[in-house]
Amino acid sequence: FIEENPEESERAQTTIIGRLIYGKGKDGERMMTRDEMKDNILNLIFAGHDTTYASISTLLYHLSENPDAMDALAEEVSTLKDPLESDELKNAPVLNACIHESWRMDPPVMGGFRTTTVQALEHKGC
Repeated sequence: FIEENPEESERAQTTIIGRLIYGKGKDGERMMTRDEMKDNILNLIFAGHDTTYASISTLLYHLSENPDAMDALAEEVSTLKDPLESDELKNAPVLNACIHESWRMDPPVMGGFRTTTVQALEHKGC
């Protein structure tokens, strides 16, 4: 990357990898060591891979459990153009509903953990 994209190049300034490699703090010093850069790049690659894998596999599982949804999705997908265009995918209601429902049922990234309060709560005097 460094040989093809010197620090002043547009690609070095506008890509995540360029910013990781050439990033400097307010003092003008590099913000990360080479090992830290490598670790961060690997995290970006694998985090994206894991969430994509989780999304696809849970979507396929839920479709296999719901033949009506699978048939509706197959019908919609058969009407899409070849090659696919991103606007067409954004406006595919069955596909988007299936993806969002799968994410709702099995989020690819867990978060938003709920906790209970320590004190007892009263509602209408109970």
